[in-house]
Amino acid sequence: MTPFNAAVLALLSGPGDNPSLLVTVRAPKMRTHAGQISLPGGGRDSHETPEETALRETWEEVGIDPQYVDVLGTMQKTVAPRTGHVVVPVIGRLTYDSIESAPYPLKLSVNEVSSAHWITLTDLASPLNRGTWQRAERTGPGFAVGELMIWGFTAQIIDRLLVKTSFNEPWDVTRILEIPQRFGSL
Repeated sequence: MTPFNAAVLALLSGPGDNPSLLVTVRAPKMRTHAGQISLPGGGRDSHETPEETALRETWEEVGIDPQYVDVLGTMQKTVAPRTGHVVVPVIGRLTYDSIESAPYPLKLSVNEVSSAHWITLTDLASPLNRGTWQRAERTGPGFAVGELMIWGFTAQIIDRLLVKTSFNEPWDVTRILEIPQRFGSL
């Protein structure tokens, strides 16, 4: 069986010394990962590169036109533990200066996304917002920022992004984060 190929976009905006990352809350009626925080992305069409997939999916999910995104590169592909999907994280940056100067507002696909949020990399990296999530036999890095709980595969990608962008800080891996039910389950 051929693994399902996918790509996600780690989209940054704002000043270089403290950019923000776009995350979405998946719609409650999604077949998989309903209510969980994710990065825009999805399945790759056979003719697409990972970059093209990530840009297309971001356009479909939150309405950001690919012409306003500079692709900076990709991170190492990884296999999503629960689904077995091979996912390529793509790093991009908005071409306009800030979210406030966007040429148009986000347009969420209500079938896929219930809300979208920009979180600074400094907030994500803060040891006060970091911990380890635990469900059944599985654990991993997690982020509790404001009312949002990021865990699972998305948290793994964000953890790697923080290292890649040199925003990573030491944090207490023994601190267990509770996952509120509204943010999904395994």
